[in-house]
Amino acid sequence: MHKARILAATLAAATLTIGACTDYQDEIDMLDYRVTILENLTKRLNTDIEALQTLTDALATADYVTNVTNAGDGYIITFAHHGAVLISHGSDGRDGRDGVDGQAPAIGVVQGDDGDYYWTLNGQLILVGGQPVRANGHDGRDGQDGRDGRDGRDGLDGRDGRSITPELRVNEQTGQWEISVDGGTTWIQTGTGAVGRDGRDGRDGQNGQNGRDGRDGQDGQDGRDGQDATSFFEKVEIIVSDDCEYVVFTLKNGTTFTVPLVRPA
Repeated sequence: MHKARILAATLAAATLTIGACTDYQDEIDMLDYRVTILENLTKRLNTDIEALQTLTDALATADYVTNVTNAGDGYIITFAHHGAVLISHGSDGRDGRDGVDGQAPAIGVVQGDDGDYYWTLNGQLILVGGQPVRANGHDGRDGQDGRDGRDGRDGLDGRDGRSITPELRVNEQTGQWEISVDGGTTWIQTGTGAVGRDGRDGRDGQNGQNGRDGRDGQDGQDGRDGQDATSFFEKVEIIVSDDCEYVVFTLKNGTTFTVPLVRPA
């Protein structure tokens, strides 16, 4: 993603008017900083999507966690059969600087009546061709045996059930989050802005009678900052119940998943 294009289109947070004796280097540095933050946030959210997909695969196959490690800005969760994933929980701002105001689309999963998990966007199922998009994979059915006869051929093995990993990006022209469920071929608008809007200025007061200037109107209230979009996960906890340990994953939408924790001997 080219930073110059993002500065010109996506983060139209400031208008630079060139004038003598005015130094805009601070504004340029801040815009460049915010672009970097937004790029890192996009990578972080896509990493969380991959982690969420691994979690649903683990749930569908009765996998379990063997280790939970604090990674500073997240947790490294190691599954017995699905490997390790990183779940982030860090904030956007660093060294006293503001993060990127705005919200991220709420990506989640929901379990269907068939036992599989399906992707949701802002609480609604993501549909492709009218069908929900499955988050977890599953084993394909065994192929049928070949018919008896002369050198009968073996039946073909069943194909593995495929899941789809959504991908997020920020549209450079609109500054809106978009999602793709076909590997980036097409993108769907989420209706969620990646950058918060500034508050409106207050109106000027009306002029008074007898030629006296009226008092200036009160300044309008500043617009509220958008919530920092940091992760699709609200928290990761280790709980002990009946002398057994479990890892509880809580999503921002309130959905929870509980996976056994079996530490290596």
